[in-house]
Amino acid sequence: MYHLHNWRIIWFAILLLACSQNMSQYLPSSIDGYQLNKKLIGQQARQFVDRLHGKQVAQQENEIGFYRNGDREITLYLTYYTQPENAQKDWQQMVNKISPQNSVFVQGQVLEMNGYQVYRTFGLGQTHFVFVHKNTLIWLSVPTIGSEKLFNAYVRNLK
Repeated sequence: MYHLHNWRIIWFAILLLACSQNMSQYLPSSIDGYQLNKKLIGQQARQFVDRLHGKQVAQQENEIGFYRNGDREITLYLTYYTQPENAQKDWQQMVNKISPQNSVFVQGQVLEMNGYQVYRTFGLGQTHFVFVHKNTLIWLSVPTIGSEKLFNAYVRNLK
């Protein structure tokens, strides 16, 4: 019985390590010279996303990373799903809801970028890239000047 208990602890540790490594690839310590200076996870991230929308929208596990390079900023919003198809479904719903008629975002379009189907839009002084990688919905907000370079630098590290 004691031996079985040890194996359960080991499997739990392996599972926890695998999940944290998976999450850390999505929230790197730096992106092309921008350093991660703040991170929100769990309830804090969920509350932040809900405040942005003015209502409760964050149902899944979320992480948010805030990056700085001098006075320039990147914000990375991540939502983790148990199934990739759920991330894809929510991506499609998000794309359908973001339009010039009812949001602060303009000139939105779906593009093929670096092997990803990406919704790119502009607003709030930044360029926004929304896409799915495996079971993760990613919203990357970057300065407009050099935005494609920053997008490519970010996705280069995804496995």
